[in-house]
Amino acid sequence: MSCSDDVKKGSFSDLPDMGLDSAADSALDLRNDVDDEPDQAIDTPDQGIDAAPDMPVFTVGPIKITTWNILCLREIQEPAFCNTDMGNEYVRSPEQVEALRLHAEAIGTDLLFLQEVETRAAVVNLLPGWEVFDIGTDGQKMAVAIAPGSTVKIREVSALTELSLGSSQLRQGLVALVDHAGVSVRILSVHLKSGCQVAPFESNNANCGALRDQLEVLKDWIREREAQNQPYMMVGDFNRTLEDNDPFMLGLEDAAGKPLYRTTVGQRPSCWDHFPDAPSYPSFIDHHIASPTVVAAWGTPTLNIYNYTETYPDAWLYVSDHCAITANFE
Repeated sequence: MSCSDDVKKGSFSDLPDMGLDSAADSALDLRNDVDDEPDQAIDTPDQGIDAAPDMPVFTVGPIKITTWNILCLREIQEPAFCNTDMGNEYVRSPEQVEALRLHAEAIGTDLLFLQEVETRAAVVNLLPGWEVFDIGTDGQKMAVAIAPGSTVKIREVSALTELSLGSSQLRQGLVALVDHAGVSVRILSVHLKSGCQVAPFESNNANCGALRDQLEVLKDWIREREAQNQPYMMVGDFNRTLEDNDPFMLGLEDAAGKPLYRTTVGQRPSCWDHFPDAPSYPSFIDHHIASPTVVAAWGTPTLNIYNYTETYPDAWLYVSDHCAITANFE
């Protein structure tokens, strides 16, 4: 079963070849530089989110929450797990898998939410020593992993099955109940329907129709959190740019009855900017969205964009076509 609901392609543009160096050299360079700071810290605009009046403000230690669509992560490197432009030729080498592991370590996060995962074993193999949770059926799994040494705890993980709209080709949502600094936050990781990234939201096509239906599921989930006064976040691959008063974002905020905090406001994915031949996208489709109660409890998050280092041909197909982005709560 494909891990994607459609053929993989550059979200807004064609896929070019990407360079010269080998995956083994890139992995070795990253191993040597793993203590450097590859992240790009981004200041996000003030979004007018005030501390919720019924939520105490805590003095807490930092927590870092990363979302990463890792692009067809397999347990065994064989063809035909994911649909890509390379078809059955798409297989990661051991050196490329090792490079992925080194990237995950270098991100330096507490919680790593992963999309496009074939099996739980694929994540366990990639992240030895991490505590791994997953939901979904093989080929359509969502996962979250706690980094070794992190003080963050996950009390429970459940599936938001309604998000798949009853289709085996769409993904469920992963809900993690996260405990940190005396506060419990429900974090929903999503990988929504592709094909409606920038089209008018009310477009008369099946992709936008499915995304509209998934929005209704998310709105119901938000209303339930608000009714129970529960702090919450949504992270993951929304397959939708949310700039310029996008109806999708407005729908989420309408369900919340208040503004929500999004780390990616006014930002663009820059993780492949070091490589001129890589595709360049104007806006994120991966996001962190936090309720005011989370901002009140953990502080206002800043955005870090993890920058890749590879430059060999088609590197972005073997690393990821998505940036790993982190919400830093200091």
